[in-house]
Order: sequence, then structure tokens, then C-alpha cells
Amino acid sequence: MLALTHEITCNKEDYEQGNPFCYFSRKTSLVLFRSQNSGKGEVFCALEQYEEALAAFDQILQVDPSNMWAYSWKGTALYGLKRYEESLAAREEAIRLGSTYEEYFYSKGVCLFELRRYEEAIAAYDQAIQIDPSYTNAYRGKAKAISQLGQLKQMR
Repeated sequence: MLALTHEITCNKEDYEQGNPFCYFSRKTSLVLFRSQNSGKGEVFCALEQYEEALAAFDQILQVDPSNMWAYSWKGTALYGLKRYEESLAAREEAIRLGSTYEEYFYSKGVCLFELRRYEEAIAAYDQAIQIDPSYTNAYRGKAKAISQLGQLKQMR
């Protein structure tokens, strides 16, 4: 079992400067330090130990159900487990909680692509591109979805 701890204090400046261990809680309107479980979850995802990662993110969400960061990472763990519908739901929850990160919309598109919902995937990639026109992954995902959609139409 990995034991991770972080010696860090978060304040508004840390959050605004993009400190990866700080996040804004919509529930409390405070900048909070990501718990030890968040670090574990990220490491478990990197090690492709998705069940363990999922458990870590679920623990965070029990304490802070408005944590869009944890929902996004939960989506990553679920995607790794090939549980695409659940991954999509987690990513949509992160977006619903107010995320405007292009990566969240891109990840939503990836889930929709795996579910063969190509038109919806294209719309999600378009949202990512609208947020960041230089986000090349979204263009690649969109091109892939358009290609698949074209092949489907040809088969009909």
C-alpha cells in the first residue's frame, strides 16, 4: 500500500497560481488542500490500479460531494476499468459543478466516443476547442469521431 503525504498549506494565492494540491470547494467557498486520498488516487491511476483509485476518490466525495476535481479523476479511474457510462456520468458531474476546463469536455468526448455516440462526442470536443482553440487533443478526437460517423453513414 502506498502512503503519501504532502507537506503543504494552501491559500488563495496557491490556488490562483495553479498549485495542483489545492482546489476550490463550492460547498464551503474555501480553498482546500487535497487530502492524502487524492494523492493516492492519482498515483493509483498512474499505476493502472483503478479499483484502488476509485475507492480513494469515493472517500473524497463522501466528505466533499461538490469536488469537481475528484469527480474528474473518478471518471479517469472508471474509464480505466472500461466502465464508460459511469465515467461519462462522473465527468458530466464535474462539468455540472462548474468546470470550464477544456480537458473535462475532451474527456467527456472520449467517453462518448467509446460509447459510439459520435455526434455527442463531436459536440463535447467542440466545447473543449471553444475553451482552448489550441487544444490539439480535442481536434484529434473530433477528427476520429467524424471519421467513425462517416463510416457508419456509409454502412447504412
